[in-house]
Amino acid sequence: MVADGAERERQLFAEAMAKRNAGQSTNGLRVFRQDADLGDTRAMVELGQSYMEDREGAAKDYREAMQWFRKAADAGNPSGMLFLGLCITWETAFPRILAAPHSGTAKPQPAVIPTLCTT
Repeated sequence: MVADGAERERQLFAEAMAKRNAGQSTNGLRVFRQDADLGDTRAMVELGQSYMEDREGAAKDYREAMQWFRKAADAGNPSGMLFLGLCITWETAFPRILAAPHSGTAKPQPAVIPTLCTT
């Protein structure tokens, strides 16, 4: 029996999560990509997070992460919209904040900023 598109997406997503949980991260990344290519926005968000966090064998690549978040957002996925918005904010606003003169002892911590896009 051939599964319809939505059922196939669910099967692939479950398979990718199982591989991740079993520590088979590279295989999980491959299955997430296969699922995202079928249009599963959850897999698109997972791929974006993998590229943001350097996990599942995906080298850290913010541009690639943002492309996956944008695809998910364009397809109506709320998490994709959230992560894309955070990444755009991080990319545009925080460099100006970090460059601004500061008074007092509190200063922005650059190391914390990338985690906005990964939580």
